[in-house]
Amino acid sequence: MPRNIITGTPTEFFRDAFADALHREHVTATPFAEYYVVQLLVAQIEHAVHPDETLSDRFALAHRALPHQRRSMLRDVGDRALVCSGLWWERDSRPLRPQHAGLYLTLGRTAYHRVGGEPFDELAEKFSAFADALIRLGTAHSLSTARDIIRLYALWQETGSRHAMRALGELGLVPVRASNAAPS
Repeated sequence: MPRNIITGTPTEFFRDAFADALHREHVTATPFAEYYVVQLLVAQIEHAVHPDETLSDRFALAHRALPHQRRSMLRDVGDRALVCSGLWWERDSRPLRPQHAGLYLTLGRTAYHRVGGEPFDELAEKFSAFADALIRLGTAHSLSTARDIIRLYALWQETGSRHAMRALGELGLVPVRASNAAPS
């Protein structure tokens, strides 16, 4: 018999799961920011689109766009960066290579900051914390292979994710940053 049976609507599921993840990550969020992220997650189920351009390309396009288009394009960059940073990092179908994880965090934070206003100022300020909460949501029951654990470690090395560090600790692993210095 399956351990995790999901009942209710996607909105109800994500509202409860994200609220729990925020709580476990010790992150406070305004109801508006929490609602925004829940709706973003629901939209991923209903009509996830995988654009051809990279986030960096989309970010650059937003800055060349007309002012009335720029805000929407920057919001899209922030949304995609948050979802990629938080949920897609471990997926075999769209792996987020560790060297891109830090870039995604920076692009997402900057894009939301430039959109400004509620809830985007809060999303920019707490971008890493929200990404950690989404990582917790996505990894709650998915760390089953050595490959998953290695990816989690690589994510921690690149981003310093507090959740990744705690999850590794719960597995009995103590994450240590690799030194870039060559042996003498």
